[in-house]
Amino acid sequence: MEMIDEMRKLLHEKKACFLQYEEETCRIASQECREAEEFEAGIAARQRLIEEIDGIDERLKAMKNFSAEGERLFEISKNRWDFRKLSEEEQALFSEGQEIFTVMTRIRELEPGALAEMERVRNLLQDKIRKNNTNTRFTGYLKQMDQGTKGMLYNQKR
Repeated sequence: MEMIDEMRKLLHEKKACFLQYEEETCRIASQECREAEEFEAGIAARQRLIEEIDGIDERLKAMKNFSAEGERLFEISKNRWDFRKLSEEEQALFSEGQEIFTVMTRIRELEPGALAEMERVRNLLQDKIRKNNTNTRFTGYLKQMDQGTKGMLYNQKR
């Protein structure tokens, strides 16, 4: 397979990963994740996608370092060449890179909403923890375990 075809294939995979990442970010930002476990699953999915994207980037950089042609094609994929001076295949590579940048821009716009939603859920969980910690019967039981005789329950007569 030619280097340009291999690079286009990798860019296509990278774009698919970014689209999935965008979908997870949108899910988090739109309050579709109601429970902490759903948030955790979304964050874990995003982390997995980041690792996959990093792996693709490493393969692209290896191709860049392989030859002068690889370096030139890598620069084209990063949109650092004049589009009008490129061949048809190189223009397709340029366009693949452009599509990735478009998705990245949309993700960048979604991130503040996702972060705000994560903070809202964190605060909600902290409030639930505080309310649970003020449960007097359980708190009394814990205090008695530290200060009372063993085996005595809080709601028993002393």
